[in-house]
Amino acid sequence: MMHMFHIKYEKKAERGIRILVVGCGGAGCNSINRIKKMGIEAETLAINTDFEHLCSLNADNKLHIGERITHGYGAGGSLAVGKECAEEARDAIRRAVGRRDIVIVVAGLGGGTGTAVAPVVAEIARELGAIVVCVVTMPFRAERRRTRVAVEGLRELQARADSVIVLDNNRLLEIVPDYPIEQAFSIMDQIIVDVIMGITETVTKPSMINIDFSDLRAVLKNSGTSTILYGEGPDSEPERVVAETLRNQLLDIEYSGAKGAVIHITGGTRMSIQTAYTVMDAITQFLDPEANVIMGARVDPEFDGRIRVIAIITGVQSAMLTGKGWNNPGKCAAAIVSMGAESATGRINPIIKDVMSR
Repeated sequence: MMHMFHIKYEKKAERGIRILVVGCGGAGCNSINRIKKMGIEAETLAINTDFEHLCSLNADNKLHIGERITHGYGAGGSLAVGKECAEEARDAIRRAVGRRDIVIVVAGLGGGTGTAVAPVVAEIARELGAIVVCVVTMPFRAERRRTRVAVEGLRELQARADSVIVLDNNRLLEIVPDYPIEQAFSIMDQIIVDVIMGITETVTKPSMINIDFSDLRAVLKNSGTSTILYGEGPDSEPERVVAETLRNQLLDIEYSGAKGAVIHITGGTRMSIQTAYTVMDAITQFLDPEANVIMGARVDPEFDGRIRVIAIITGVQSAMLTGKGWNNPGKCAAAIVSMGAESATGRINPIIKDVMSR
């Protein structure tokens, strides 16, 4: 038996783009809870086998699956159980997803429900005509069985979604090795929220240089594995902002030769076209010469004196995605350094600073 919880949805994206964010499994549903608090301009759907956890969430719609199989207690980390629940719920998932322009699927890979349900949601959403972007986290290398399950789930997602943005939990050991566990995971959680907000805001917020839906579709459709880069700093030092943006990556990647990029820059009223171009040119110099690059720029008075960059780089390569990388991590391009808690100038990364100030 499947239970669908309906909550009247009254928000509408300013430019009419139908966006749905779907959280699959425990980790994905937790992300839905957080983005609702951020006031995202998209409808949200939470799907889980754990009935009690689902009831505790704040989401526009909730879909409980696998009642006959798990009796409401979750998949117990079993991928086989999760797949059985997902297949049984295909019709219910199709009705819940409906016809959208963009569907963002969020899941933590390695468990039973999220790993199994996310590919089914992605497949159905694409069949219904949506651009499907998945945002997923990979487990720690020490979680041996979960790692194997995660790699299997990732391969299924890559075959079913237009773009898969991968975030690696192992990066936390480099970024914040001495932080309390709860705060360390809060940093990853905040990055996931920023990724989703970045994608939705590029097409729903009025901008000085707009990125419309057709632009986003052209870059993301069938783009394979993607990564997100994030940076923030003084508008008088765009090169410094670029350096931080390249540093802030949550997957060990090689993106020289990447096939596309969506770059969105937010700055204050004094942000010049030269500043915006400097940022875009520096970020894209390692990409394929024929890469499809689109840029958006928005003026926000709250950003006076500083700029923020969110870049989606598509068609990247990583040894981590083969499963072998967990034992022999691949190397990044020479110009890219591992994300650190502090930049070369000693300034704490804005995401980490924001989490620590709470």
